[in-house]
Amino acid sequence: MAVERNLTVFLSSHQLNEVQQVCNRVGIMSHGKLVLEGTVQQLMAQDEAGGYSLELELIGQIAPVGEAVRRIEGVNECIVDGNVLIVRSEQDVRSVVVHTAVNAGGELVELRSHNRTLEDIYLRYFQVP
Repeated sequence: MAVERNLTVFLSSHQLNEVQQVCNRVGIMSHGKLVLEGTVQQLMAQDEAGGYSLELELIGQIAPVGEAVRRIEGVNECIVDGNVLIVRSEQDVRSVVVHTAVNAGGELVELRSHNRTLEDIYLRYFQVP
């Protein structure tokens, strides 16, 4: 309704998981100053690690799989660690990565994923040591 009426609604909350589900744009304040602002996707993309992290445990030749996955649009980083491929991206590329890995000769044993949340971003920037 706010979009239809060209309205801005300010919501102040420490429940970042709810904010992520409800809001189109997010601003994070620290000590009375706006320090981060944008869509959740934009904030995740600004994070140097990217917004999504995948770990693929594979059997077979992992180097060619890594090379193929690195060429996927949206993949920021692809690290080979033994028989595990660690993929970081700014968007959800799980299905493309799995398809590419299998087509490149990898046999998928396990897939683990972690999608960054607003809370992850907040803690990364503002956690007190």
